Amino acid sequence: MRKHAYYQIKLRMWLSRGESVRWSKPWGLIDRARVEDDGAVLITDVRVDRVFLFAGLFYGMQGMRVGGTWSY
Repeated sequence: MRKHAYYQIKLRMWLSRGESVRWSKPWGLIDRARVEDDGAVLITDVRVDRVFLFAGLFYGMQGMRVGGTWSY
């Protein structure tokens, strides 16, 4: 993964209590973002840099490969 490049990601997140994060509307580049699975999955294009992403997602994406998954 290269910094400052755009990638399409499929994002599913959980809160510390185990509840799934529900997206009420798409986030990111609106013309390319969409929400699936009743709001539990966000598919969007993101730019890989510390300004565009929150820290956990930025550092979690480093070292990933296309088609890979990461879980904590």
